[in-house]
Amino acid sequence: MAETTVTAPGQAIDLRAVAPELQAYPAIRVAHSAANYRRSMRQALAAGVDLVEADVWPRWNRVVARHERGVIALPLVFDKWYVRPEVRPITLEEIAETAGPYAGLYLDLKSDNERYLRNIVQVLERYQLTERAAISSSYWHAIQYIEAMSPSISSYYTVRTRSSLDPFWDHLDEHPEVNGTAIRHGLLSPALVDAFHARGLRVLAWTIDVPSRALELLRWGVDGIISNRLDLLQAIPARGPESV
Repeated sequence: MAETTVTAPGQAIDLRAVAPELQAYPAIRVAHSAANYRRSMRQALAAGVDLVEADVWPRWNRVVARHERGVIALPLVFDKWYVRPEVRPITLEEIAETAGPYAGLYLDLKSDNERYLRNIVQVLERYQLTERAAISSSYWHAIQYIEAMSPSISSYYTVRTRSSLDPFWDHLDEHPEVNGTAIRHGLLSPALVDAFHARGLRVLAWTIDVPSRALELLRWGVDGIISNRLDLLQAIPARGPESV
């Protein structure tokens, strides 16, 4: 995704219209992909969000944040339409040092490699961030491994498609360590939010950039909003990173 998101005039009007109602629904406010880039991370921290998100990848014995995939054994990264050199990648250590004093970390795991997972936990422990950090993944092994290493790190199973919901329910009894789900917002309904809560799971909805949709989801009871829009996140009262 692009480093910054431009707010269309209609969306700005929409936010002004629903902002008073948003004040009734404190939530966990996650700045989507903000920690993938130095500038957007600084902007998100200045906005006072609860958590900054990073897509974290293993890269030559380090953990780095970026949206793109890396080319094995070459200093290149690529997305659907381009390839570019990987110059000064932002490391998890840099994110922890920069963001840690001001916000929690929300890490979208891109691998279940155990060395990579150990590196993540070690960095979070070194910066005393385990109680203000969450991981999301569609790798059950990654969730289980991190829970075994550091139970204070919250874990969310990522649900991207409707077809992945049934396997998610099937795995829950085998994976009591999971704290919630990070789910594509179009899959949600009031009944599904209630079903997650009945199992003791928190619900983080992604990626919501339309204020009226955020209000609808909050009315349904979602616990957190993941958004590219800092003005939208600022309009929602903080529940705080300690509730992640």
